[in-house]
Amino acid sequence: FGYQLPLNDMNQRFGGFNTLGAGYSVLLKNNIQIEASGSILYGKNVKEDVLIGLRDENGLIIGSNGGDAMIFLRMRGIHLKLMAGKVFSTSSKTRSGIKLMGGIGLLQHRVRIQDDSRSVAQVIGDYLYGYDRKASGISLNQFIGYQHIGKNKRLNFYAGFDFSQGFTKNVRDFNFGTSAIESNRSDLIVGFRIGVMLVFYKFDKPDEIFY
Repeated sequence: FGYQLPLNDMNQRFGGFNTLGAGYSVLLKNNIQIEASGSILYGKNVKEDVLIGLRDENGLIIGSNGGDAMIFLRMRGIHLKLMAGKVFSTSSKTRSGIKLMGGIGLLQHRVRIQDDSRSVAQVIGDYLYGYDRKASGISLNQFIGYQHIGKNKRLNFYAGFDFSQGFTKNVRDFNFGTSAIESNRSDLIVGFRIGVMLVFYKFDKPDEIFY
């Protein structure tokens, strides 16, 4: 689980958001670690009002039933990463220590339009894609933190800071509500992440096997 703060172009569209994900990693004998992971991005802080063209002078959207439409804007996305780095152990008797990682990934984000009333025809079906501002592209990613592997094999976790630089662009042919043509984006993200690990050990040529 993590909490992230967007910067640069991404900050113009979203505020802080959460991440929730899972991954698989291998820690080699020399403390080199290789990791593949994926996270979903979600939040309620959407700064860019993609429905501004549908609102009246009072900022309301009138549904087909004549009443105020209950529409909410949410942030959604995914972030896939392939990382490699090293754990710098604090002593020769432990594999816990400072964890430094870097790698590449795929970053994708969009505005989710939640129309609980289902009364606004402009955001139903394929029309919805014209408003979601979906963007996708490659990312560069770094992590610095602490990783703990318990000697009793029970307490295993990591915590630290994420840094990502996303080079994304709009993937929709049309963006309703704006005449601007969006060029390549620079989506920067910083945040804190913590996770628990289920650890499996591999032993080479054990002297004894107990049944």
